[in-house]
Amino acid sequence: MSQLPLGVPIQIGGEEVIICRDFIGTQALSSSRESEVYTVIEGQREDGRPTIYIDEEELKSMRESYPGINVYGLWQLLFANNLVPLGNEVIIFPMGTDRGLYLRMDVSSDLNKPSSILSSSEFVDNFIPDWMDYDHKNASRITLSNLDLVLPASPAYTRQELFEKQKHDETKRWYMVASICGVMLIAALVFNYAMYTVYKSDMVVYKTKQVQHDELGTRIAELMRERLAKWPSDAKVLGKISEIYSYDKGLVTAADTEAQVGFSTVHRFATSKGLPFDPADKIAGVESEFTPQLNYILRIVPTAEESGKN
Repeated sequence: MSQLPLGVPIQIGGEEVIICRDFIGTQALSSSRESEVYTVIEGQREDGRPTIYIDEEELKSMRESYPGINVYGLWQLLFANNLVPLGNEVIIFPMGTDRGLYLRMDVSSDLNKPSSILSSSEFVDNFIPDWMDYDHKNASRITLSNLDLVLPASPAYTRQELFEKQKHDETKRWYMVASICGVMLIAALVFNYAMYTVYKSDMVVYKTKQVQHDELGTRIAELMRERLAKWPSDAKVLGKISEIYSYDKGLVTAADTEAQVGFSTVHRFATSKGLPFDPADKIAGVESEFTPQLNYILRIVPTAEESGKN
């Protein structure tokens, strides 16, 4: 691209756009008329390059003539493509043999720094209005021959468009916040429901275990009441019975009217008739009673120690 027509649709980077005159420099607004309104299209960069402005009325005119087509500033486009050769007092962008646009730098500062840009304007018939004696041959020139241009990050907007865009972006942010809050609320509800379901399931298991625990506790208490604190030993009672039997081989069990069952109860025996001695006199812990049948009824009452009880 050797020429860059301004104010008409052109193709850049596969997109139809319009390039308009813009203004840059620390003195860009000092020469404007009161009726002119300028809109910022690109703020000051980190390297010190000044803010770039565009005429609000010219931008509105482009909107009316070519609706739906993005508008960019010329210096905005040139700086976005690093096509401005700093280092000279004047940098020219030719738009014909004797006319074009120019940047003027502050000669008292470093000419290689973008922060030294004073102003931008247009010249005709090779005369710079505020510097009639300047020789254009000394100026640096910008050429676009055989270059593939890229568009700046953001097009120009009128103040009304910027306001509406800001409101739209703010609305989008609120919708985003509301969506995130909604998702978080739904997630919290799902999580709470899942936790409640797990809680109910765990409570059922807990209650079942509690019932089993209580049943086992009752059973253990019953077993503790029935348990034998000491293994029963009937050796002493058996020893007494054995000793009696050694004296009287005809020893028999006597009838018991109380009919108690168990080895720890009273033991009753009947001796043979005519037994010449009383077994109670020979064996300690044995009670005897002589009967009319001429025999003895013997009673052995186990002590607590003999019956295995504590």
